[in-house]
Formats: sequence, structure tokens, C-alpha cells
Amino acid sequence: MTIRNEIAEEVRHLSQKYGKVPGLAVVIVGNRKDSQSYVSMKRKACAEVAIKSLDIDLPEDVSQDDLIAEVHGWFHER
Repeated sequence: MTIRNEIAEEVRHLSQKYGKVPGLAVVIVGNRKDSQSYVSMKRKACAEVAIKSLDIDLPEDVSQDDLIAEVHGWFHER
């Protein structure tokens, strides 16, 4: 069994046990191509093991307060 298969099995187990799917949220500030590529790979890896993936894209000039509010808002909605 591969590590990816083991992770997928654990995700299924956790989803059944708790009634929720594990997830990964990524906050991207700005528009760097290397960051976009990295996040794209993470999104693909999440899909392969049935983990939810959420990207929060914010402009490069976002204030720290707005960034924190965005993250808090996302977690309080879930």
C-alpha cells in the first residue's frame, strides 16, 4: 500500500467517524507564479485522497487585519 493510499483510507475513516471531511485551506497573498504552481500541486494531491481544498486569494496589498478577518470568517462559517 502506498502512502497516498494509506492517507486516503485514513481520510475515509475520519469522514465516517466524525461526519466531516478533513480539509486544507491555503491563503495566497499576491500573484506569484511559483506560489500558484505550488498550491495547484497541493490541490491535486488533496483531490487524490478526498481531502477538501480551499484557496483564499488575496491581493498583494491586503492589510494584516483584512487577512486575519478573511481567515477567521472562513473558519467561523464552517
